[in-house]
Amino acid sequence: MNSPLNSPESKVHSPKSPAAAGAGSRITNHASRITLPIGTLDFRLWTLDFTPAFTLIEVMIVVAIMGIIMTTSIPLVYQTLHRPPMVQAVTDLNEKIFDQARQQAIFRGSPVEVVFHPHDMTVEVSGAAAAPQRPDADPAEYVEKGIVRSPGSGAGSSIKLSNHLLIEMLDINLTEWKDTDVARVRFFPNGTCDEMTLILHSDDGRWCKISTEVTTALISYEWDPTKFK
Repeated sequence: MNSPLNSPESKVHSPKSPAAAGAGSRITNHASRITLPIGTLDFRLWTLDFTPAFTLIEVMIVVAIMGIIMTTSIPLVYQTLHRPPMVQAVTDLNEKIFDQARQQAIFRGSPVEVVFHPHDMTVEVSGAAAAPQRPDADPAEYVEKGIVRSPGSGAGSSIKLSNHLLIEMLDINLTEWKDTDVARVRFFPNGTCDEMTLILHSDDGRWCKISTEVTTALISYEWDPTKFK
């Protein structure tokens, strides 16, 4: 009678049998072959690729700085676009009238006039040149003397003074012209000009005295009314 240890079942199922040992090793090797790829996975697939960028705090700081700059620049922009009437008038008279008249007279070699229209508050540059007539003079008197005002070689620049300004004085060659329709200041090719004193007063209390230097035809400005002579 066969013992249980020598039975066919023991050869199959006994752990000590070569068949069982071989099966166990095959199972173990199979398991190792299964787990090997898992152990060699590329963990870089699990990492996030971060692109450099600004953080929310940095963006907020930049926006805050831009807001401060814009807030401080608004008054400057407003003053540039909306100058006080007196400042705008002095700037226009200097850049568009007196400087242009002086330059044209020198470059063209012929006298150039700055023509005031006190009632209309307009000033223009004209190529015509003639001796300024007296406020009470008869135009026929100048025609008889051969002094004829020509229309000039062409229209120059012109400006209109603000209605917020008032001409307090327009003195040309020691004669007052503010109540006349037309007043003329001549600029000559040799760099000289007529004597002129113009005093402007604005409704916001600003004053300005504009004078010509006869020997150089340059313009001077005085803003302090206590220094007016």
